[in-house]
Amino acid sequence: MTEATSDGQPRPNAPVGRDLLKNIVDRAERLTDEIEQGQDDLKELMAEAKAKGLTPAAIKAVLKRRNETPEAKAKREALEDDFELYLTNLSMLD
Repeated sequence: MTEATSDGQPRPNAPVGRDLLKNIVDRAERLTDEIEQGQDDLKELMAEAKAKGLTPAAIKAVLKRRNETPEAKAKREALEDDFELYLTNLSMLD
């Protein structure tokens, strides 16, 4: 009989639990490796962009904006409106 926790899940020390745990850990390790490779690739791409006269920080800002949710966009736009108002009130806009 397989040992189980109070919620019916196999205990980690049970044979099925060990197999499941090993599978999860192996998958997590592969994903971690893929993430690290992706980060290295992105770093190389940004270096290439910089070498070609582009600004990596601006590229990252474009990516962030392209991926923002409608809620995040609304929040950003409201902040930008306030920011512009403050600059206007302080006579800092040309």
